[in-house]
Amino acid sequence: MLAFLPGLSPLRHYIFPILFALLYTVIVWLSRRAQVRGVITLSWMTTFAFLFSTYVFTPQMQLILLPFFAIVPIVKRYWEFLAFDIINSLFLILAFSEILLPFGVTYSSNVSGYLDPLRWLSIIRSLWLGKMLIFDGMLPLMPPRVRGWAVSLRLVGGKSSTAETRPLLAVEPHPSESE
Repeated sequence: MLAFLPGLSPLRHYIFPILFALLYTVIVWLSRRAQVRGVITLSWMTTFAFLFSTYVFTPQMQLILLPFFAIVPIVKRYWEFLAFDIINSLFLILAFSEILLPFGVTYSSNVSGYLDPLRWLSIIRSLWLGKMLIFDGMLPLMPPRVRGWAVSLRLVGGKSSTAETRPLLAVEPHPSESE
């Protein structure tokens, strides 16, 4: 959303909390409907929803996501995680370009400009985070009708038949949790 809002717009104080409330409502609804009782699954989805909906997403906040990438198979391809991390590394290198001064590389950023590479790296990183949350996390837990709609639009892979109703990322409840 930062691509469409000016950097100091007062709307950012209202849009992002509303977006988080909406995403969290969907997560809670999915957890009740799909019987997701795994604390880790709900934790990573909530963390991704928070980071996707905040307008302050520093590169260091991506460290919060690393345990989830190690424990839960959020992305199905390792290269996607590496590319996500490389985008974050490029952001760090450009944002703190004093490291590159001994090599003769100087970079001055115009944070308020729309052509600033830092702004676009931040937007790409945020959109990618949203993709992981919505398409890799929430969509497999959606009802078969919605999942079939997403497959027919080629938003996700898989068969468009509704025969498979088992969620892909749902964590089975521990035997002590079932009664």
